[in-house]
Amino acid sequence: MKKIQCLLKVLSPLHIGGLVTEVNNMDFFYDTKYLYHVSETRMAQALKEEGLIEDFINFMSSGQASLQEYLETPPYIPKEDLRKRLEGKKIALTRPPVKRINSFRLFKQDPLTRKPYIPGSTIKGALRSDILFMLMDKGALKAEEVEKTVRKSKRRDRKKVGNMVNRLLESADLQHTRPGPHRDWLRALKISDAFCRDEEPSFLQEVKVVSLNKNG
Repeated sequence: MKKIQCLLKVLSPLHIGGLVTEVNNMDFFYDTKYLYHVSETRMAQALKEEGLIEDFINFMSSGQASLQEYLETPPYIPKEDLRKRLEGKKIALTRPPVKRINSFRLFKQDPLTRKPYIPGSTIKGALRSDILFMLMDKGALKAEEVEKTVRKSKRRDRKKVGNMVNRLLESADLQHTRPGPHRDWLRALKISDAFCRDEEPSFLQEVKVVSLNKNG
């Protein structure tokens, strides 16, 4: 098996991770430049060593649910020491926050190093899409057939559309072979996960999510 090392260059902001990666506001705090993501282990240890466990529990019982508010609530000492102890993994802010940050969604991370990465399956999916568009431009695939299938599915039957795309890829520009899953030559291509070379590859930016579904 031939192994090729490649450098992946991201030309626009990229985020991989969904609702499952959302972090609640008891697990982070921030200043004007960085957001600090705090692990539960570090939090428990710091509260214990600073003698603030009871104070923290009382704060939680008051109905507040934000680590940022807890650190900002007087008295600041020894909370300033606590703040410094909690500063661990930091994510750059694109600009100073104009309003309170209630939650954020983490980029997909390696569970051991907590470094963000792009899964090999995601890269392979992007390559698959590029190949499909290339074949359509060459005329090997009929755009009318793709549009017809998508239109008939009314954007609901994703499996049907996926099967159609697989069938087209299996038959495009290949001769003297029978159709079937074993004709998908991309199965012979294995792509590893891609890790960033930068020390601080991530930054936090506010976005507005727009749903294209009719039901919102």
